[in-house]
Amino acid sequence: MALQTLSNLNIINGNTIQAADVSQSIDAFTGTVGYAISLSGSFTFTGATTGSGFFQNAVSSSRAISSSYALSSSVAVSSSYALSSSAAISSSYAVSASYVTIVNNQNYDTGTTVVPGAFKFIAGKTAMTAGAATSSIFTVLAGKVIGDTVWINASYPTTFSTSNQSLLRVNVSSSGQILISGDPSDTGTVIFTGTYI
Repeated sequence: MALQTLSNLNIINGNTIQAADVSQSIDAFTGTVGYAISLSGSFTFTGATTGSGFFQNAVSSSRAISSSYALSSSVAVSSSYALSSSAAISSSYAVSASYVTIVNNQNYDTGTTVVPGAFKFIAGKTAMTAGAATSSIFTVLAGKVIGDTVWINASYPTTFSTSNQSLLRVNVSSSGQILISGDPSDTGTVIFTGTYI
């Protein structure tokens, strides 16, 4: 439906107001005819909204709501009025990572005090032969010290050829390889996960 323009030409002092002079406003608010309506000043809304066209033409990027005018929680859009996928914010307008607030603080114990650290994650698997396994080189682990700047756990995902599985010991080489050792009779796949700062 093409949008029409509301007219107030006959609504002036001295004229008799006719039904046609106000019917456009009624049509606009009942949805009978589509009109382009601009609002200025304060706008208070109460009650329910209906119709697929309500807020169909959301605020354009040139008139985007600035953070100083963001909706307060008392007037937040409820789930029944959530934006449809056709009106979803495109990725070009998504909030960049530089403005994201970190929810969880990351800290670790240095052995003497607790300090913050930006943790990153690693994981993988490697083959153990005769109780020894060496991962590929993780360049991000080069120079890291196990227990100080890197923490790694290793385990057996499947049963080895021996009936009693040994404890695994983990270390990191100076080049960034994860070194895992177990019982000399252990042969099979070992998985590992870890964090580093």
